[in-house]
Amino acid sequence: MGGAKGCTAVKSGDLMQKFLGNEMKDMTVLNDRLTLSSSLRPDKASELDALTGAVIEFMATD
Repeated sequence: MGGAKGCTAVKSGDLMQKFLGNEMKDMTVLNDRLTLSSSLRPDKASELDALTGAVIEFMATD
C-alpha cells in the first residue's frame, strides 16, 4: 500500500506541472521538486537546499 502512495504523488506532481505550464501563462515554473510527507527527513535536506537555490537564482535574474 505504501508504494501506491509514492506513485500517486509522482503522477500528481507531473499533472500539476503540466497544468501550471499550460494554464498559468504569466507564471514561471521551476523544475526543482521537493517531496514532503509530514516532516522533512534528513535525506531530503539537499533537495530543499536545491529548491531554495533555484528560487534565489530565479529571483536574482528576474
